Amino acid sequence: MSRSPGPGGLSALAVVVGWIGVAFAWRDHWLGVALPLVTTALAWLALRRGEALGRQRSAELRRALEAAAVRTRELERLRHLAATLLAGTDTPRLLQEVATAAADLLEAEGGTVTLLAEEGRFVRIAAATGPLAASVGSLLPVDESLIGWAVSNDTPLVTENVDADPRSYQVRALAVPLTTAAIVPLRSGGVVIGTISVYNRRDRRPFGDYDLQLLQTLGDQVVVGLDRAAVLEQIRRNERALGSRASSWRTCRTSCARRSTRSSASPTSSSRAASARSPGSSANSWSPCCGTDATSWD
Repeated sequence: MSRSPGPGGLSALAVVVGWIGVAFAWRDHWLGVALPLVTTALAWLALRRGEALGRQRSAELRRALEAAAVRTRELERLRHLAATLLAGTDTPRLLQEVATAAADLLEAEGGTVTLLAEEGRFVRIAAATGPLAASVGSLLPVDESLIGWAVSNDTPLVTENVDADPRSYQVRALAVPLTTAAIVPLRSGGVVIGTISVYNRRDRRPFGDYDLQLLQTLGDQVVVGLDRAAVLEQIRRNERALGSRASSWRTCRTSCARRSTRSSASPTSSSRAASARSPGSSANSWSPCCGTDATSWD
């Protein structure tokens, strides 16, 4: 494919034509007048071509700087979210932070995190911002919604018109109508546990493949954070259970010591033995934390 000469090539051509025109002018030839005019036209064309090239490169540089700024903002938002996921253990607050981060990253009016519920027949809106904020806690059917389609097929999706999409489920009492949407499934251990989605891009353009990739990256962080929060919560429950058992054990041992003291203070060992061997006596005095019966056998 041929390319038109750049400003440098046109300038060099103008110089050559100009010197040829000088030679003809020295001989009083009519080309001595025509060629300088051609030189002037070439110089003017080189100037215009240089200005156009400069504007093009300036536009390319501006776009590159804007893209770099966007990537920097995305990385900073992801870093902040990762720090929040690592520092927090309150699952509802983490999910709300994720929904907010999704809307910010993809420049959307709202973000939503849903989790499977009711044995997988529904998805529950666990956190949301923007148009779906008032629907937190609502259940959406898996077999009659866009989110359910993403869960059932384990496939990301984008749509340019939510209301017109036959897979869409109409959520009541929305503040604004839903137009564009991007949805990706959340996976934990290879199993789909929910979705993360964004709605109504602010610039009104449809979501694209890059948006899905960014949303998937965010979803991967979400799953790691949720798994970590679940593990920490299980550890805390175990610690509380162990603390309760230890307290019960100390109480039991104290009770055993008191029983032993009272048994030692009895008048005769024969009466203790008779009391211990009487029906129902050992059942009432035996304690599992004492290791043996609370009363001694002679």
